[in-house]
Amino acid sequence: MRNSLKFAIVFWVVNLHLLRNLATLPYLALYGLISAVVVLSFMFGVKRSRLSLSLPTLWLLIAVVGALVSSFVIPVSAALYGLSRFLFAAPIFLALVQYTDSRNDLLLHIRSVTLYFAVAALTVPLQFVVGPISWFADDSSRAGFDRYSSLVGSLASLGIVTGCYIVLMQLSPARTRFLKIAVTIVSAIASLSKSAIANVVLGMIAMTWVSRKKLSRSVVGLAIMVASIIAAVAYVPPVSERFIASLESFGYDAVPGGAENYDASVQESAADRVTKLPKENLLAMQELYSPLVYLIGGGYGMASTALVPEEASIAPMAHNQFAELGTVFGAVGGGIMIWLTLTLWMRLRRRSRGPGDIPSVVLASYSILLVNSVFANGTLYQPASASILCLAAYVALAPARHLFDEESQERPIGTGARELPSS
Repeated sequence: MRNSLKFAIVFWVVNLHLLRNLATLPYLALYGLISAVVVLSFMFGVKRSRLSLSLPTLWLLIAVVGALVSSFVIPVSAALYGLSRFLFAAPIFLALVQYTDSRNDLLLHIRSVTLYFAVAALTVPLQFVVGPISWFADDSSRAGFDRYSSLVGSLASLGIVTGCYIVLMQLSPARTRFLKIAVTIVSAIASLSKSAIANVVLGMIAMTWVSRKKLSRSVVGLAIMVASIIAAVAYVPPVSERFIASLESFGYDAVPGGAENYDASVQESAADRVTKLPKENLLAMQELYSPLVYLIGGGYGMASTALVPEEASIAPMAHNQFAELGTVFGAVGGGIMIWLTLTLWMRLRRRSRGPGDIPSVVLASYSILLVNSVFANGTLYQPASASILCLAAYVALAPARHLFDEESQERPIGTGARELPSS
């Protein structure tokens, strides 16, 4: 079995986590099986010696300490549940380590990642035809319109990572790249998510940056994006209506004298996530009655229902990943976690040799994830976003020969030298 297929199996099984709502035991058995295979392969293999594992190991240790702290304030079962959710996407990183032997492998892995996201995003407009899918996350309404979740997960999950995946799509062949981008943009508009719209813009900016030395690719990509938006808004009424409602959230009166949006503006939502909500999350630590709580955190219950069952939640949701790290793991563990995320960013930046190479593209994608982490929680452990973290960690730590191929001039199957520039 080829490396690309092995990785694809691991990645898709982890990211198809909503299957647990359809068939819990079969899905968990499948997830447990592939996780065990990857972990055992990693433990008894030799590939792990090819890259430094000090940062991932530190991440793992803090997560385990977080579970220990959690067990003192919430049920042990909830603490273990929180730990499993926090590390749920870890098999993806191990699969990258085990099943990447060359730059060709890594590029094929990234294509599996973007293909999944395009298919998952497409499930949003699909529900306009077939209705809400019962085993997806609950649907809701905004501004009077139905708001469907997707195969990615919760309602917000799609929007948070849309820009990240748009950037990674630059490493796909031209014949599929633009189709993936168009599908992703239309789905983002249809989701009626302010974060999705904002992330499309971030993705467009980052895509232009990583393709700036290939102006034709950048111009064509932007043209495809704009055309996708215009076509969807002009010819698909459900998309058009939701697009207008989203614009009103950004303060643009798309239909003067029209119906009231009844939704918080993007400015108000952003301000709440930077100040009000993290403050409420922090104040909840006072109820734990321990002076050590500020140093070691309150455990996974401080992440509200993002990591533990509702009955084990002991704080309101911060909607800010960095604030959540501070309350879950305390000043010590949370500080180290934040340092680790920024260290990966710095390593990616140092590894980047120019526009279009793998480290530069992953750097741009990971940067968008970090920006979103200021305004949303769950970005470091929800499977779709944690997959970006795993990819960033691998590219930041991998042997250079897996990122650059000047000597072998190896190219992914089905592409030419112009398609995938070496640095």
